[in-house]
Amino acid sequence: MRTAKKRQAKMIEALMATKGHIGKSCRLVGITRKTHYDWLRSVPDYKEMYDDVEDDILDFSEEKLHDLIDGVYVEEITPEGERNVYKEKPCKTCIIFKLKTKGKKRGYGQEEENVSRNIPVILNIVAASAKK
Repeated sequence: MRTAKKRQAKMIEALMATKGHIGKSCRLVGITRKTHYDWLRSVPDYKEMYDDVEDDILDFSEEKLHDLIDGVYVEEITPEGERNVYKEKPCKTCIIFKLKTKGKKRGYGQEEENVSRNIPVILNIVAASAKK
């Protein structure tokens, strides 16, 4: 395997280990960001491997988001050395995020255009009722 191919393979491994952190991965492999981006533009096999890593990281992140939506188990050790395990409540913010991003086709999310269009109407109604 040529040196460039070896470095590209090491970069892909580093990206997987750092969950896609490009700066850390470049430092681990000993290349510059420019080299990484040059490879993305000019080496189709590297670009394909990089895209696969990005998909894996997205899958991992979605899995963690779903864990938070379900409620995660927390383990604590008391000062007396007792082990307490409990399940936290589901993360409401995570649920809202999921619905706003993946639930749009079902009507979840905000239509910002409509909200901004209605503001002058609402202000006029408030102003008119204040004059009465």
